[in-house]
Amino acid sequence: MIVERFLAWVESAPESKKIKATSALARAFLFSDLDEESLEKAEAAMTLLLDDPCSEVRLALASEICSHEDAPRHVIAALAQDMPEISMLVLAHSPVFVDAELVEVIKNGTMQQQVAIACRPEISAIVAAAIAEAGEPEASYGLLQNSSAELTQDTLHRISERHGEEPEIRKVLLERTDLGAQSHLVLIDQLGETMRDKLGEKSWMPDARIDAIVRENCDKAVINYALNVFEQDLPEIIDYLITRRRLNTAFLLRAICLGNISMFSKALSTLADVPGERVNSVLAENRKSAFFALYKKAGLPVGAFDVFACAVGAWRTALQEEDGANPEKLPRYVSRKVLDTYQPAGDPQVDELLVLLRKIAAETARDTARAHATQIAIEERQREQMLLTAPPAEEEITPTPEELYPVIDLPDEVIAEFAIHLAEEIVDWESALVEEAPEIDVLDHFQEPEVSAPEIEVEEPDEPQAPANDISDIGEQPIADGISLLDKLKPGHQYKVAKTESSLLMKFRQNSENTRAA
Repeated sequence: MIVERFLAWVESAPESKKIKATSALARAFLFSDLDEESLEKAEAAMTLLLDDPCSEVRLALASEICSHEDAPRHVIAALAQDMPEISMLVLAHSPVFVDAELVEVIKNGTMQQQVAIACRPEISAIVAAAIAEAGEPEASYGLLQNSSAELTQDTLHRISERHGEEPEIRKVLLERTDLGAQSHLVLIDQLGETMRDKLGEKSWMPDARIDAIVRENCDKAVINYALNVFEQDLPEIIDYLITRRRLNTAFLLRAICLGNISMFSKALSTLADVPGERVNSVLAENRKSAFFALYKKAGLPVGAFDVFACAVGAWRTALQEEDGANPEKLPRYVSRKVLDTYQPAGDPQVDELLVLLRKIAAETARDTARAHATQIAIEERQREQMLLTAPPAEEEITPTPEELYPVIDLPDEVIAEFAIHLAEEIVDWESALVEEAPEIDVLDHFQEPEVSAPEIEVEEPDEPQAPANDISDIGEQPIADGISLLDKLKPGHQYKVAKTESSLLMKFRQNSENTRAA
């Protein structure tokens, strides 16, 4: 009954409410405990919603059912052909698709649909191969970024062939550890084509010169790559070069001069159809006649044999020397050794090889100089970095008197009590001195100028007062602790005490005078 009311209401309902009702209907179909008849009616309602003119309604339906296995297949299939926003959502998440359906979408769909399939949580090898074969570069890039995709070496090789010229794809491919040797070579050739396009923008450079530059750089890149692969990968590299007719005398001579003698040995073994162990033994033991037989069987030009024999001999000598096996020194050593020992015989083919040797010698000299300059720059930067990061030298700081002898802030009561006790100690000490040596003036020990006792001025009042008391003995008596001088003055008179010294110094001076007078 609820579904019937929904179908009657949905035709005239506003879009905002229709979107919420569509989401509720889809959730009820997937999660509610509906009977068979209600499920059929709910599925029919969702089927009708596929024709709703409001795209947000269809998007709400796709958002609710795209990730569930129980979603109706025909509804999912229809949403997969909807506008890109809806189609990508379904293709990227729905588990109801089989590989054949996804492959068909890849072959006939748009780039957005291919990218959505490439980003699925699980991608089989069949779907991945279909993307590599028919997908756009964006789809292939998304496939390479998907860690859950099953990527075989054939799939990676096909992506390299179709989209290796794209810098982002080439970078991701070269970072993979499972990329085959031939795929590496394909990417090197793709990079060479990119170089050709860049050089073609220079109108002053002829096409023949551009071709020569691209070929030489690609050959160097292949030889350097072959130096870093496992020995079991060398036959695959040799087969690739033979298939593309690039394994010629110039390439092999460059391989020897650049130090890749293993590549030359494997090429000679493949071309002559001789086991690799035998070829290695002939080259290592300097058996020139056997080497010539292998060389001739391989189909290489006989006139250039002496050049190859000299190059192999220089390589052998370099490895026997103390530092000849240094990869940075070997190319220059071998090329210069061949140029110094071999004399041209007037054969054009041999002379071309000698020209190549001169080029290799010049290239290796420049590469060595660049490497040396780069190493110097790196060491200088490291030295500067060490100086910048080094902790500054600690300066010796002389402590101030305040730091050595910190001032303690004492309360006034403590200071007053200390002053009183200090005065008593001084009086006792003076008394002891006088008793021992009466003729010694105690004041001389303090080296203070003689200061008269405080002068007391008495002003008589205007009105008659009582007779003044005798205060002549005030200055002769020691002042008792806690008794003020004013307490001993006569009432009715005004007194002025001259401000001469501190009260503590006055006190012990007065006591000294009293003691001396006594």
